Amino acid sequence: MNTVDYENLEVGYDVPALPGMDEADIQTPCLVIDLDALERNIKTMAGFAKDMGVHKNYELSLERIDNNKSYCKENCKWVDRRSQNLNRRNFKNKSSQYRYVLYHKRDKKYYTCLNEKGKKYHGGVFLCEHQAAMAAIELHLKVRGYEPRII
Repeated sequence: MNTVDYENLEVGYDVPALPGMDEADIQTPCLVIDLDALERNIKTMAGFAKDMGVHKNYELSLERIDNNKSYCKENCKWVDRRSQNLNRRNFKNKSSQYRYVLYHKRDKKYYTCLNEKGKKYHGGVFLCEHQAAMAAIELHLKVRGYEPRII
C-alpha cells in the first residue's frame, strides 16, 4: 500500500484537509467521509447482498413489497421493471387520481403524457379527468404495447 507524504502537501492547494484536522479548518468545498459510518454501511450492505443473493438476470431489480418498510430479506423480492412500476407510492402533490394524467391549474384541463426511453409522448388535452385517463390507456398501449394500471 502506498503511503502519503503529508509534509509536502499544502492545505487549500494540494488537499482540502489533512487527517486529524479540526472541521473548522477544512477548506471547502470538499468531501468528508466518516470512516466508521462507511465501514458500518458496507457491512450492512454485504449482509443484505448475502441474504438476497446477486441475480444473474440484469433486467431484474430489487423491489420492496411494502414501500413503507425497510430493505430487508422479508420485504424484498426480485422483479422486472414493469412489475416494479406497479408498486409505487401515490404522491401527496399528485394532481389527478390517475397515473399518466396531470391537471393543469391555469388552463383547468387534464392532459396525458408518457416518457419512454427519453422520449415524451403526449396523449391530448381534456376537460374531463376520466377522458384523459382513457386516452392515457390508449397512449400506453400504442407506445408500450400493454395496458397499464392507472389507478
